[in-house]
Amino acid sequence: MAHVADDPDNQVFCSAIQSVPRHFDMLIVVEGIENPADADWLSRVGFDGLQGYVYAVPSLKKPWLKEKAPIHPSVAAPTRVRPGPR
Repeated sequence: MAHVADDPDNQVFCSAIQSVPRHFDMLIVVEGIENPADADWLSRVGFDGLQGYVYAVPSLKKPWLKEKAPIHPSVAAPTRVRPGPR
């Protein structure tokens, strides 16, 4: 969702999306964050993880996976990447 920081309708939508996973004590990761203002707003309202162009461009290289730490202690770091279907 774009322009959540300055659009009240988008803010209401994001808050509504947050309610179901919170009820089940689940982590919520927002994808597609493209500007710092949206990242700041989503962080302040309590989303657990954010990803998108504001942090890094997409990469097809696997080595980055080993460098990343889990976003939450309950999430295990991957030990290997399984090959996809051929």
